[in-house]
Amino acid sequence: MTDVNPDRVLDGPALHPPPGVLSNFDDPQNMNGYTHASLRMCLVFSSVAVAGRVYARWILLKKPHIGDWMFVHQWDVRVRDLASFMRITFVTTNVFFIFIAAIKAAIALEWIHLFSPNRSSKSVFWSSHLIIWVNVIFYMLCLIFHNIDCVPYERSWNKLIPGACDRADTGGDTLASAVISVATDVLLLIIPQRVIWGLHTSMQIKLGVSVVFAIGIFACITATARLVFAVRRSASADFTYTASAVILCAIAEGLCGILVMCIPSFPKVFASLDLSHLFSRLGSWPPMEKVRRSKKSYDGLRPSPCPSTNSNPHVEIHKITVPLASLEAAYISDTQKQFNNLPQAEAAILRTTKFEAKEEYNSDLESKVQFLQHPWAYSYQQEPPSQLRSPI
Repeated sequence: MTDVNPDRVLDGPALHPPPGVLSNFDDPQNMNGYTHASLRMCLVFSSVAVAGRVYARWILLKKPHIGDWMFVHQWDVRVRDLASFMRITFVTTNVFFIFIAAIKAAIALEWIHLFSPNRSSKSVFWSSHLIIWVNVIFYMLCLIFHNIDCVPYERSWNKLIPGACDRADTGGDTLASAVISVATDVLLLIIPQRVIWGLHTSMQIKLGVSVVFAIGIFACITATARLVFAVRRSASADFTYTASAVILCAIAEGLCGILVMCIPSFPKVFASLDLSHLFSRLGSWPPMEKVRRSKKSYDGLRPSPCPSTNSNPHVEIHKITVPLASLEAAYISDTQKQFNNLPQAEAAILRTTKFEAKEEYNSDLESKVQFLQHPWAYSYQQEPPSQLRSPI
């Protein structure tokens, strides 16, 4: 039996390269630039979306580096370095299982709150609950099986450790997860669109509201792309390269889930912005003040086009000069003249004023408030109150 040098094995390729291809450990071909740009873009968009939703809900309503090994062929990775990539993949998968179950359950609950607040639509209510429980049960089972498969636990990402991974069959969890994501994303897209296009309102309003909730189209696209790459992953031994595409699609799908949850709150944020106040604050900005003062000093050097020759005070209204004395005399009533002729007294009642107040109860107020809180219920029950539009 020949002796095998462990260091030589560890420094060798993690996967035999195809015929005619040499392993390149020092500078392997990769797509790190595209990967880093995609991750930063997802981070920016998701952060803005979360900030917008938090502002709308709380303020207005009161109520290790994975990119280094992405898209690198496994034959360009040393065996000793493969464990670090596998560990990041293992942790990322666990986080994804928890996150995708939570975000889809939150979206389904939001659809129930918006489109079926009082179980006015049985289809919306039960289809949303179906999405909630299918996702929660499936991804929790995946999370459990994913973490109990290997003994010892570290062998889940480091296959160099003696042990076994035969306590659970997790070979098809990636493919099954992609299939369920496509199905649930399509349902989450159809539910609001079906209700919106059933509203008794103008086509323009329907189209505008439909576009707000149509962000779910991107979630369906990313889930479908993850399914395609998951099929390729299951048929390939090049794990580091094929799994990179699946991970990137999963991150994009998570971003789309955040956008689907948060974007419908953005119209309320934009409606609350006081643009006139914003422009007035910009006008008081120091550089703008300097521009305004310089303009005033320049205008002061110009001769007055209509110099006044009359030193008496006057008021000019539509180029008609009226002396102030005439205005003052015109506003003195006969009653006030009589008050001037009265003898002086320490205390006296000179005038009494009567006020008449009327209180009117609006019987339609309750229905208007109900429409503002749950406008979608009226698409199934009755017409919205008159002279009242949806806040979206």
